[in-house]
Amino acid sequence: MSMFATSIMDQLSSVVPEDFLDWKWHYLTLANESGIQNIAIRRIQMGKYNHHPNSIIANLEYYFKELDSIQKDLSNPVCRKGCSGCCSNDFEISMTEFFYILRYMNIHFSVSTIEEFRRKAQEPFHFGPCLFIDHNDESCQIYEARPLICRKYGLLDNLTDCPLLSDVPLSEKNVNTADGTFLFVLPGTDKKFYVGGHPLIYWIEHTENGQLASEKMKRLYEAAFSEDERQFVKMLFL
Repeated sequence: MSMFATSIMDQLSSVVPEDFLDWKWHYLTLANESGIQNIAIRRIQMGKYNHHPNSIIANLEYYFKELDSIQKDLSNPVCRKGCSGCCSNDFEISMTEFFYILRYMNIHFSVSTIEEFRRKAQEPFHFGPCLFIDHNDESCQIYEARPLICRKYGLLDNLTDCPLLSDVPLSEKNVNTADGTFLFVLPGTDKKFYVGGHPLIYWIEHTENGQLASEKMKRLYEAAFSEDERQFVKMLFL
């Protein structure tokens, strides 16, 4: 750890509970950005999941809650822990969803573990079982942060084609989760534009030691949590 990082950790130790320091890697990333040292300390005081109420991450969590409420009313005996037959690396997720996953990884996994995921994502012919499946019990290692497609599959009838679910009643609701993930309103207009997604392994490949590779992506990552959606979209166009 650098002298600067050590200094930040010493400051954090004096102002936050000991258990908050489990999230040190995420906040050291913020602290290492020039001029935002105090922001990093304030964020960790606020808690790990606090963010701007109108951020794209807040919007994403709204979708999560909406899908969770549907799931509570649905009896599906098939999709459960231990069934990973539909979990693959080839589905696309949005930048917004990956930012959420990346933060979860930095909170819950060590840097070496995150790097192991990146190594697996770089392997030839890596389109196969999702790299986040724990094959000891076929459970998802990022279940709390799993993408929207994972939450919809086995839940919404129009998005599910698993033969095991052919006789299982699924929800017929049409839940639109595109706004703020793949679709954004162009600043100063009412026009929407599409931002393409990538397979999960693509996003993982473009990290290093649990951090995003480009400076712009680092700024967008921070803005996804700390700024309202309009400011995030402006930065997207810079």
